[in-house]
Amino acid sequence: IRLNADGDSYFIGGDVGIGTTSPSDSLELKDGELRFNRTGTNAHQYRMGCVNLGTGDFYIQDMDAPADPNRFVINNSGSVAMGADQPLQQLHIKGTDPQLLIEESSTEFVRLGVEATGGDMCLGWDDSDDMHFGLFSSTTDATIDSKMVINSSGNVGIGTTTVNTKFI
Repeated sequence: IRLNADGDSYFIGGDVGIGTTSPSDSLELKDGELRFNRTGTNAHQYRMGCVNLGTGDFYIQDMDAPADPNRFVINNSGSVAMGADQPLQQLHIKGTDPQLLIEESSTEFVRLGVEATGGDMCLGWDDSDDMHFGLFSSTTDATIDSKMVINSSGNVGIGTTTVNTKFI
């Protein structure tokens, strides 16, 4: 062990336990939390740990937002919440105008969520591609069996991928 107040400190050999005398891994923190504290310019604090928010959930909290600190929670069932205290579904996203973004690149993406201006639900994609609704034969199938297509001009085709006119 080397502890140096003015330089590097380190521990060589064995496992380290905080709150336990018999750590079961390289670093074990028992019944506690880790706090990340940035001081000076852009000061900010986060903490993470396992507590009984529900029944032993893992969380990351923003300590500079005490009214609603939870930024990320995984409950003991494996469900995930972002911006919510507890996930109500397998994936729960909560916030002002929340949206889910699935992006391959800045020109290949789809967004699903709450529209920022009107508060309506929205499903949108980049402006140069068509949106296909259809069937995949498996979770790894790369080709969709299109049942409905909306092209980038707003034309709709049902039962065809040839879309030439607006659907009224």
